[in-house]
Formats: sequence, C-alpha cells, structure tokens
Amino acid sequence: MKLTRAIQTFCRRMLSTSSLSLALCLISLSSAFADDKDTPLAGESYHTELLGERVDVPARDRRNVTAINFGVMYIPNGPSMLEVLPFGSLFVWHNWDDDYRRLRATVAGVVNDINFNIGSRSLKRWELVLTFDNTIIPFGRAEYVEGQRIAPVAIQWSYLFAGAGIGYREQLPGKSQDNALEVSLTYEPGYRWFQRSGDTSPNFVVPADTYEGRAHFRLRLDALDRNLMELPHAGFSFGGDAMYGHRAHWSQWGRGRLGVVVSLEQLYRTANSQLLERRLLAQTHIEF
Repeated sequence: MKLTRAIQTFCRRMLSTSSLSLALCLISLSSAFADDKDTPLAGESYHTELLGERVDVPARDRRNVTAINFGVMYIPNGPSMLEVLPFGSLFVWHNWDDDYRRLRATVAGVVNDINFNIGSRSLKRWELVLTFDNTIIPFGRAEYVEGQRIAPVAIQWSYLFAGAGIGYREQLPGKSQDNALEVSLTYEPGYRWFQRSGDTSPNFVVPADTYEGRAHFRLRLDALDRNLMELPHAGFSFGGDAMYGHRAHWSQWGRGRLGVVVSLEQLYRTANSQLLERRLLAQTHIEF
C-alpha cells in the first residue's frame, strides 16, 4: 500500500506539471502494483477511486485482441547506424469456435510471423498447424566489430517460409483461455535469397539463392496470470524450439580468397579503473 500511495502522490505532481496521458499511465501502474487481493487480472472489470475520481475499467473479451504497437529505441553511443531504431507491428489474436480455431499474427510488413491452428473434433486436443514466417528487408545488413559497421560485407538477405504439421494442446485446468501446454511439429519449405548492397566489396562472394526445407519442433507452456496491463502477475512459463533444415544449393561464400585481417586498435584506461580497454580504430583485409 505504501508503494501505491507513493505512485498516487507522483501522479498528482504529474497532473500539475506534465501531460495528462502520462498521469493516466501512472494511474494504471498504481493499480498493477496494488496488493495481490486487489490486483485486477487481464480481462476482468475493475472499479476503484483515485485522486477523488472514480475509475471504471470494463471487462473485455481477451479471445479477440487487435493491437498496434510502435516506438523508437535509442542506444546512446551505440553501434553506428543502430543508435536510433524505430519499431512497430500489428498484433492479432483470435480464439473462437470453442478453442478449435486460433490465429496469432505479428505483422510488420518486412517481418511477419503468423500461426493458425485448427483443432480436430474427433481427435480431442490434436490439431492442424499452419505457419508463415518471412523477413524481407530491402537494404544491406552488415556485421559489427567493436561497435563499428563492417560495410564491405553488407548484403541484403531475405527469406520466406510457409509450413504445415500437427500439434497437441492441453488446456490448463482453472486457468484462462491462453494458459495451455502446446506441442507441435511442422515441415516448413521456404526460400532464401541474397543480393549485394551499395557497400558490398567486389571481392565478397554473395551466398547462393536456395530452397530450404526444415522440420520445426515447438514447445510452449503458459501458466501465467496476467494483470490489467497484460504483464505477468503470477505463475510461470517456458518453451523452446528445435529445427533441422537442409539447403538445396549452397557453396562457400564470404571472402573468396585466403587472406589476413589487419586491425589498428587503441588501448586506454578509463577513469577510476585499473583495467585496459580496447577500441577498434581501423580494420582491413589483405588477400594473397
């Protein structure tokens, strides 16, 4: 309760010094950090009073969720060309037909991840699993060394996979609709393709475009209770993925000849430190 009062006091100050939207965000946080017995869980209605005003949060159907998130990530003194990174996506979750149909999609245009599950009415808990996964970024991406972009190896690389397989889903008793044990095995045929960028070295050998087929095993266990902000409140979850794939056409790529890498580095000692730090100043590749 002390934490809740502290957040409420801070909200009052924000109301007089900053935007209303920030204050409303902090009001939501104060509810999320309340005592366990008063913490509203995701989807439940909640009624309280804060700053003399009544707050009513209506119940909502968590089986049908459509959301958009976007923002900008800033890394002070981060890797070159990666200090400011915008991000955003459309998230869709639909669970209907008594849990026999489920769609989960994260769509961002250049990167998409879609899963569609169709349950069997004759074979309880077994289902058909359909997947789609792609990354198509139309500019070169490079390796980084000591935070510096190695432009001569920058290439465009993209892929697209669509798969099908079988799955098993066991709903956890006494939990919400998204709490379950899920296991699936799919075969995902796809294609990878590569292209030079404006910075690619003429001596750099670009990987070959190729068909790729892969078997994908997926395990998920979700036993989390989520609060009003859809953040974990209690419980646990874990999962993992294992893949085995084969590429039809593949050959040596990268540097086409033997050579050595010559680097120029600076050693320095930061203030109040006895350790030497290392900074990369320049790097080149000498072929022979």
